[in-house]
Amino acid sequence: ANDAISDLQKLQEVMMKFYLSIACCCLLRSSNKPKRKEYNEAITEAKMILEKLAPECAHNYENKLKLLQAEMHSCSKKDKAARQAYRMAIMLAKSSNFNHEEGLACELAGKHCQRANDKRQAKEYFSQALKCYQKWGCEVKVDALTKELSDIDN
Repeated sequence: ANDAISDLQKLQEVMMKFYLSIACCCLLRSSNKPKRKEYNEAITEAKMILEKLAPECAHNYENKLKLLQAEMHSCSKKDKAARQAYRMAIMLAKSSNFNHEEGLACELAGKHCQRANDKRQAKEYFSQALKCYQKWGCEVKVDALTKELSDIDN
């Protein structure tokens, strides 16, 4: 029983660090300089953990690593590399049946395309994310993305 609890705690820690790193990428785009070092450290730590885990359990971690890499490329304004990594993250999340992570990858890819003034592709990604969130049953995200899609049209 203690091993199971320990494994669960490790999983929770990995997931928290993954989602923290995704949030830090978002904050890097909009924050002041003093926090940048802190954000980059969190991103680097999560990337190292995922690089270790992805080969051991690709089904659970490869899509997360690709999504983090996509966000890092997006932060560095490497459009082509970001788009390629987003596509891989979406494909991997879909093949693992992780609707929520596929939705997140689509949503973040849409935001990347929006920043690159590619409204057509942004709209496609947001529509795909909307379907994923509907399938997952997350009405809050469905409502938010529905508004995001209508804002693109205006």
